[in-house]
This record gives sequence, C-alpha cells and structure tokens, in this order.
Amino acid sequence: MRAFVRYDQFSFIPAGRLLLASLAILCVSCSSRPTGYGATEKNITARGGIVGEAGLFHDIVYNPEAIGLTFPGYIVGLDKGRQAAVIGDAVLPAPRDSDIEAIRDFKTRLNTEPKLHYISHVVRNEGRPYGNGNCILYSIYRDWGSGEKGMSFSENEVDRNFGCGGDFPIFGRPASAFPDSWTGLDVLAKELERQFSERDAASAYTQAIVIVMGWNTPQLEAVRNFNSVLSHLQRAAGPDFRPLVIGVTWASSWSANWLEPLVTLSSYRAKANDADEIGFTWLAEVVRVVQQTTAGRIPTVAIGHSFGARALATALCMGSQIERSSLGQEPSKSQARRSVPWNLFIAWQGAFSINRFGKGSSEGFKYDGHCGDIGAIVLTSSSHDQANTKSSWSDTVGSYEVFRQFCGEGKFGSFNRLDVQCIRREEISAEGGHRFRFTAGMPNYVDASNIVYFNQPNTGGGAHSDIFRPIHGRFIWAAIQSLEWTPPGSHRTQQRTATEPSSSRP
Repeated sequence: MRAFVRYDQFSFIPAGRLLLASLAILCVSCSSRPTGYGATEKNITARGGIVGEAGLFHDIVYNPEAIGLTFPGYIVGLDKGRQAAVIGDAVLPAPRDSDIEAIRDFKTRLNTEPKLHYISHVVRNEGRPYGNGNCILYSIYRDWGSGEKGMSFSENEVDRNFGCGGDFPIFGRPASAFPDSWTGLDVLAKELERQFSERDAASAYTQAIVIVMGWNTPQLEAVRNFNSVLSHLQRAAGPDFRPLVIGVTWASSWSANWLEPLVTLSSYRAKANDADEIGFTWLAEVVRVVQQTTAGRIPTVAIGHSFGARALATALCMGSQIERSSLGQEPSKSQARRSVPWNLFIAWQGAFSINRFGKGSSEGFKYDGHCGDIGAIVLTSSSHDQANTKSSWSDTVGSYEVFRQFCGEGKFGSFNRLDVQCIRREEISAEGGHRFRFTAGMPNYVDASNIVYFNQPNTGGGAHSDIFRPIHGRFIWAAIQSLEWTPPGSHRTQQRTATEPSSSRP
C-alpha cells in the first residue's frame, strides 16, 4: 500500500494549474493507441481516465511469462467493471433485517454502486526460468484487438496460451464476468485438487498461504511484493518450506495521471469499502476453496498488508455473503456462510478498526464471535508508521496510539471490552530469535517498531510499507512455527497455537 495523503499537501496548487492538468490528461487519452484487449476493457473496465479503475489489475494476462511469481503458485486477479456490463443474469444479495449493519451496508452498496468486482483471471506460475510453464487457467479477456483494415496481427490464442495445454485457458464471458467468476473459482478448486491428487500432500506442501496487498498497489507491484515476502520467508525457513501459494490482486486504486495525489486522497473511503467488498465476496470464496481443498492436510496461513489485511479480516471473520444465483432464482435463505476454519492470520499494519474484534467499530463491523475458527490472529503496529495515525484515520490496527491505548505497560491489555495479548518491541530481535508465543482466542497485538522502521523505496508508503525485508520473513516464520498443528480427524483446520493459557493472566 502506498502512503495516505493529507489534505494540506495540496493547498498550494492553483486552480488554473489543476485545469491545465485536466486538459493534458484528456489530450493524452485522445492520442493513445489501443491495447490488445482494449475492446473488452472499454466495455467493462476503464483503462486510465480521471477516476476509473486502471487496467493495471489484469496486466498479467498480457505478459504471464514476465509478470509472475518466482516460485510455484497461483495468482487470482480481481477487476472491477460497470455493473450493467458484467452482471449477466446474476441476482445480487438483498439486505435483511437480521443482517448486522456492516453486511446491510455492503449489500446496499453492491446493489447501488455503478461497478462490481469479479474474478477476471486465474494464472498458474511455475517459478521456472524464462517464465516457462506459466499459464492462464481462466480469463474473461479473450478477443485480441479488432485491428484496422489492411493490417495483420500475430497474436492468437495459441500465442497467448503460454504452455497451459489443451484444457486451458477456460474463458468467461465479459458480459457476465460477475457470475462467471464462479467458473474461475471452479477452475482454481480443480487445479488445487489436482495438485493434491497427483502428489503426496504430506511431502509436496508444508503450508497453504493466501496473500493480499493493500491500497494503491497495481498488479505489477503486488506480484513483486508477493515475491519479496515469500522469498524472505523461504530464506528464514530453509529447504523444508514448500508452500502452496495463492496471491490475490484487486482493483486497489483509481487511475488519476497528473491529478493522482488529489484523486488518491478522494479514493480512500471508496477503496476502504472495496476492500471490505472483496472480503465479503470473491476473497472469502478463494479462502473457502483453499481451506476445502487442503482439507486439514496442511496448515493454512493468511498474510495481508494494510487494506489487504482489512479484506482478509472480513473474509476470514465474516465469510462470503454471495451465492450462485441467476435471474428468476431466489438466492439461498442461508445466503451468509459462516467463516471457514483457518490456522494463522498475520495483518501487517492493518488499515481497519481494531474495535471490529471487540465491541464493534464505527463502520458497523463486529467480528467478536466470528473469528473463533482462526487459530491465531497477529496484528502489527509501529511508531514509525505515519500512514496509520489515529488522528488521521480512526482507531486503525496499525496506529501506534491505538497500540498504546490497548497495551499500556502490561503483558495483556483490555480496552473497549476487547482483550489482547501485547507483544513488546524488545521481544522482536533482528536476528529472528523472537521470545514470544501467540495466544489463541484473542488478537496478538505486536509493537513492530523495531522492524517496521525504514522508508520502503518506490511505494510512497514510508515505514507503513516496510514489510519486505529478511527480518519480516523471520517474523512470519516464527509465527508459523508457533502453530501447534495436528491434522484434525474431520475436514476442519481449527487448532490452537502454542499459548500461555488465558487463566494465567494477572
């Protein structure tokens, strides 16, 4: 996630200069050449423009050989398009009297906002030289350029298949991209099931990891960040670390060109809502697919940063609020699915209210009672993170002032009827010899000021985005090692971490 932006940074910009910048943007858009999938993008998803989601969230379908993971894994790409253009015959969930405020608000936005999120592509990465083996499993982007009279184009489906084999890619229809997202999920589920059916799961994989980045993170940057996090994690863990990785990218920013700072600022609330929307919909469904596919055979780990942590918290603690349905069919009465069992959730510098875990937040969220199937929840905060300050953006998890409110000087803290285990900065060492153990049944709140410290280059996020170094890989590995994981007898992955029992609290 890039930096939060303050209003007072723009008080000096003359109105005339803003007008000239706007005209320049229009001129640039008039002279630009079409992209290969430009016809589809134009119909359903803006590529560029002042306040349209950029096409920067499906760039991998253009270059799967180059934009990919440096290790075996999968990328699930979420785009956002005009509701009328992508909804097909889907029936959207309607608010109910029994819904909590956050779910009612989500359903209302889903039915009234002009755009919807959908799964636009699922890509397999092999982590081989030259991108060999990388392939598109599912995509709504199929038709390559209408071209111009008298011109020929070399691109065809074989050129863009990139080694998937005869069965792939499976194409969705742009006009029904929202309901066809279920097809994308089915493709992912079958692919993951194949991985386990063709291999001995006990020796092939050690963990299933779902990872999501935050606000203003184009797909190129998100994939780079996935590579950084997992590379440092593997370095800390050693050769016995063989994860099954699913990275999820989403339309996390508006495109703004020269007016980017102003548009970025105004997009904060919209993208906060979008993070919760994907948590209630397709991200929750991805989490469900991963959990059901692994079926208790390996531990499940979720890693989120900033708004990505927000989306994962909603997905893990609230569950999916959508069902397969089509015109003329009533959505299931049990529309809201309960959250799935999960082993470990790490929220780096989370951009959401910590009170969601307790008495409830001002956004209408109340996770209390819904997160019980998560073995351990780990939240980080840093005194150097100026993006997550309470004075600017409410009681966010990443705010150091909020950490101080909850933790004070004790090992355990309680504030606003929320109990947390507090982990001090001195318990985290640069060498990775961490002296903490996580407690199940409550958030583990970490003062990460010793490791979330530096300005991360080329992110604009300052210390807020300092989570991509070896020390962070050692921290994540210490968290994974703390799991007391035993494959359960049923298809549930609920377990507890190595803990100091709650009864030992002072």
